[in-house]
Amino acid sequence: MNTADLKQFSLLADLAQEDLELLRELLEERPLVSGQQLFREEQEADGVLLLLSGTLRCQSEAEGALGTLVAGAELGVGALVVPGPRAMTCVAEEASTVLLLTPTAFHRFAEDAPRAAVRVLEAAVRELSGTLREGLSYLR
Repeated sequence: MNTADLKQFSLLADLAQEDLELLRELLEERPLVSGQQLFREEQEADGVLLLLSGTLRCQSEAEGALGTLVAGAELGVGALVVPGPRAMTCVAEEASTVLLLTPTAFHRFAEDAPRAAVRVLEAAVRELSGTLREGLSYLR
């Protein structure tokens, strides 16, 4: 993975090259084979997951099939700050690669590049706010 790969994620798109270099060293790469479960519903989130390549099929007990995610998708953005259970199960539909940013790694990044960490948190809040707005419009 190189820093150009990281620019595909809206969470990281505004970061400078040197900040991406720092962050790249903190990310854990997780290769998945087709059919391999990435995580299951109600499992405690261990950080933000960034889908670098491949496709994930997602479902929940209550809703059934939720759809598929493709490269560039971000999962569990809120887990950077507030850990909690995953809301769905995700399984690789094909060979895929996921990057994990744990809260511990993010805190290390924040110590080394505080301004960049604020940009990441601002992007996370934008994403979570958009999700909340979508949910509220669904209720209307």
